[in-house]
Amino acid sequence: MKIIIKAIIIGLLSPLLAVAQPPTVTATLSVDTIWIGDQANLDLIIDKDIATEIGVPQPKEGKLTEKIEVVGNVSLDTLSQKDRRVQLRARYAITSFDMGTYTLSGLPIVIMENQKATDTIQSLETLHLVVRTFEIDTTKQQIFDIKEPLNTPLQFDEIKELLIWGSIAAVPLAIIIFFVVRWLRNRHKKLYGKPMDPPHVTAIAALIALKHKKLWQQGKIKEYHSAVSTILRYYIEGRYNIGAPEMTTPEIVSALKATLTARELDTLQDVLSLSDLVKFAKWAPEAEQNEEMHDIAYNFIEQTKLIETTDEQD
Repeated sequence: MKIIIKAIIIGLLSPLLAVAQPPTVTATLSVDTIWIGDQANLDLIIDKDIATEIGVPQPKEGKLTEKIEVVGNVSLDTLSQKDRRVQLRARYAITSFDMGTYTLSGLPIVIMENQKATDTIQSLETLHLVVRTFEIDTTKQQIFDIKEPLNTPLQFDEIKELLIWGSIAAVPLAIIIFFVVRWLRNRHKKLYGKPMDPPHVTAIAALIALKHKKLWQQGKIKEYHSAVSTILRYYIEGRYNIGAPEMTTPEIVSALKATLTARELDTLQDVLSLSDLVKFAKWAPEAEQNEEMHDIAYNFIEQTKLIETTDEQD
């Protein structure tokens, strides 16, 4: 009977005895030697009662010691649980950028109560971390300053492909410009003795012919926009007597500022600027913009053409 009573008393008191056991801390290193700048894991294995609250402090300024740094935040994980005992692991990722052998001991864990520190426990192990560096034999390997880039002359092979493709693209463009210019400069058809057409008639005829060629639909965007720009420039030359074919877009707009309305100037600048973007910046307009380019140029010529009037004689 006494044995049974003792067993009952021990069973009732065992939870209380478990609570009374204080936490313990064991420190381990994943490796004891690293190269300078590499990392190692410092683990604190904490065995405690489930009801005991602990705190794992973050080292000040990210350093465990003067030469040992902590990378990132400390992680706290649960490893196991049996009855009222819980085993936790606080992991520090550590590194060093100074060669040497460093001692790690007495790492503290704080015991908490109502979110306030009441005590600390420390690991009893003394750990040593060796940080090695690369040794360079300066008698065999001399260190030099970084050399500046060499200033080498341009080789033909480096630009050969660019020149070939540029020539291929320039040929059809040159042909189109040649025929457009010849068309616009043909002041009159001498064979039939017809008088010279007004600039707007010649320009509109050129625009209609250009539309039938369907250049942009065939992917010849640059040739198409160059032709529209050329037609407009020769129309402006004949209509306003300025050297528009040899002038830049800003020069043309400036020369016509006192002649055209603000709306007409904006329209002209939009067409010529879009053509410049395609020719010099290799910009690829949408299909709608290609179509509108022709219509805007056509409307500009219609709006600004010179309407000749003849006096009726009795």
